[in-house]
Amino acid sequence: MGATVTKEAAAPIAQLIQAKEAVSIQDNEFWEKVIPSTIIVPEKIFTQASQEGVRTIKQDCPKNLATLVRRAILKLQAASRTPCQIPTTKIQVTNAVRMLTKIIPNMLEDPAWDGFWWTPTPLGVVVNISGEDIQAPEAGSNQQQEPLAFSLLSAILDLLFVPGYTVEPTRAAPISAYKSAHDMPGEPFMWSTGIGHKGKFNVPSVKMATARYDLLRLLLVCISRVMYQSAQTAEPEADGWLRYLTAGTHAKASAFYLSIFNTVLSYDAFGWNMPFGSWFPDVEYQQVVEACGDLVGVLVDFRPRQNDDSDSAPVNHFANTIASISDDKDFDFVVKGMVAMMMGPLQHNRRYPVVHHALLITFWRLLDTNEKFVSYVLRSGEVLEIITPALYYIHEYRLNHGQIGLVHICVYILLILSGRRNFSVRLNKEYEPTIRIPVPTFEGNYGDLILLVIHSLLTSKNPHLTPLYECLLTIIVNISPYMKRVSLIAANKLVHLFEVFSSPRFLFAKERNHHLIFFLLESFNNLIQYQFEGNQHLVYVVIRRRQIFTRLMGIASSPLMEDEAGAATNAVPQVVFDPANTVPTTPVGQNHPAVVRSSLKKDGHDKEHFTVQAPPQQPQLPPAPAGKGKASGDSSGTPPVQESVASAATPREFLPTKKWMDGWRTKLPLETINRLLQVLVPQVEKLCADKGVTDEAEIIEFLKNGTLVGLLPVPHPILIRRHQSVPHCTVWFSSYLMGVLYLRYMEPPIWHGTQVRLFKVKHVQEE
Repeated sequence: MGATVTKEAAAPIAQLIQAKEAVSIQDNEFWEKVIPSTIIVPEKIFTQASQEGVRTIKQDCPKNLATLVRRAILKLQAASRTPCQIPTTKIQVTNAVRMLTKIIPNMLEDPAWDGFWWTPTPLGVVVNISGEDIQAPEAGSNQQQEPLAFSLLSAILDLLFVPGYTVEPTRAAPISAYKSAHDMPGEPFMWSTGIGHKGKFNVPSVKMATARYDLLRLLLVCISRVMYQSAQTAEPEADGWLRYLTAGTHAKASAFYLSIFNTVLSYDAFGWNMPFGSWFPDVEYQQVVEACGDLVGVLVDFRPRQNDDSDSAPVNHFANTIASISDDKDFDFVVKGMVAMMMGPLQHNRRYPVVHHALLITFWRLLDTNEKFVSYVLRSGEVLEIITPALYYIHEYRLNHGQIGLVHICVYILLILSGRRNFSVRLNKEYEPTIRIPVPTFEGNYGDLILLVIHSLLTSKNPHLTPLYECLLTIIVNISPYMKRVSLIAANKLVHLFEVFSSPRFLFAKERNHHLIFFLLESFNNLIQYQFEGNQHLVYVVIRRRQIFTRLMGIASSPLMEDEAGAATNAVPQVVFDPANTVPTTPVGQNHPAVVRSSLKKDGHDKEHFTVQAPPQQPQLPPAPAGKGKASGDSSGTPPVQESVASAATPREFLPTKKWMDGWRTKLPLETINRLLQVLVPQVEKLCADKGVTDEAEIIEFLKNGTLVGLLPVPHPILIRRHQSVPHCTVWFSSYLMGVLYLRYMEPPIWHGTQVRLFKVKHVQEE
């Protein structure tokens, strides 16, 4: 019977699609059939009001589509002017909400309908609410100039705090004391315990959770206009929907902001402290949490632009609310909630709401806007628990083109934190794995983990990550003066990056590529000059891989021949070399040859030739690598392993010149490493020759007890580079967030099938 009722109730939508003449907005009988008092499940509404059907109305009789939307908005507005306690009223509201959720994306995709939402809300139109005819709004009311978009958003905010429909009744604000849902305050009905609300919290019933989810989903539809703008013309900061939603002018705005924020952070995946509660996840409530997370991500990232005809600058009150948090108890709630919601899905085998993207964006904005929050996070030490999942997502999604946005966000978080001395100092804490990040097994600290993850990102073959290269190396530079001990594996990876970026093929591929070796040389100098005592592993690897540095010294001191530079540029921008854990062999016949056992070998050979010698005084420019790609200076018999760094350079895109080379090669900060090699190489060479040292552990122990006090150049000042947002990031992050929304809401589909322009949608056929 229920299916029959649903089918009959949905039939007028099909009749409206077939109508060729406009139906008057005052035809109450007809429109009440289109938005009936019997419940229609979303799947039925989405089937009846298909994309093709809505487009048919839009083309053949657009007045009917406009009238349908106006009537639905008026229905919601009228319901908010009543206590909304009668069951049929709730059903009518639910049907209107679901119908608008389906129809609005088909209107937003057409620029011709943009002006429709800013037309005045009709006055004096009679709608039926539970058998009673109500004018919404009444003629002569003060809402005469309010646009349709504002009326819709205002009604949604009112309906999100209706006792018995979306929230539990409370004695603090009895329903009988208010004439309508619009007049009720929002604070007594906040959804969850947390910031601004310390009262008792109960999980909403399935019906209430479903009602909240429907309304939140409609809000997300309303603020998705940017999805139908191209990346070149998109102006998310000028979105009128978001401007109203974040303006804080609605009476329930503050309660709404804190409700969605607290809902995300207070979610308990372990059954709300009930026995075996985690065995029965509340799917409906998890959907509410995810929708709240999506709204938090979009709202906190919105930066309204000032209109030319306005004297006062618009304010994002939601972002200001989050940025104004100042109490340590609230900070504790925020941090612990973020850690639980980001670490939980990676630690436990149970379904969690997927909100990590919103939390990472919120954390990023808090770091950018709330200095007290930054101080608390760094003081409490829980910052390490937050960056751990961020590092996981960087490594996990480095090759996933659809998640590059999330990788960028995580990198920006690390960049902001790396500019804080307290953060860099805390990275010396011993790393104890709490989640599995598939990097080489190591014994070290959180700083080592960051170096290993950055290495995996920089050596991936994803060209979309190229813009992040300088950001990633800036992170290394910022933390390097405070890293007391770099593990052997992390030190090896760091020198490996220098080998890649200083190779002629990469160095001569693009005009700015030489900047990367400056970052790495500065990192080495920081570690050697400020933390030499504990970084014997790095010193050991620098000595083992000294040919890399002498090669760069050769480039820096030799004249550049344009034909050689051209040959390097014409080569494919890919570097082939011995693995990061091997040492280039020295020619046979060197003085004091020795064989040193290395724990870093992974190719089945436990021995390698090891000879240390002072760097040559006048090294020559190595020849451009041949087409087969063996790195210059590599005369070992070990089969080379191919690794590459993605480069956007194309043949002849950039041709190095002597003027370009002279502009930077004399500025290379090689003095510290050159002095280190001049002092320590003879000592290690003598150790190997005189005592027959054959184990790298003995050499490392020797370096540990050594000193360079008074031998190194005067330490340079520590230079910390900080993150600064740029305007084009606004469109970029809007594109990412809208992509998350598009993919999440596919059952039933909301935006799928519409003409999205902000990003490309690729359809994959399942086999």
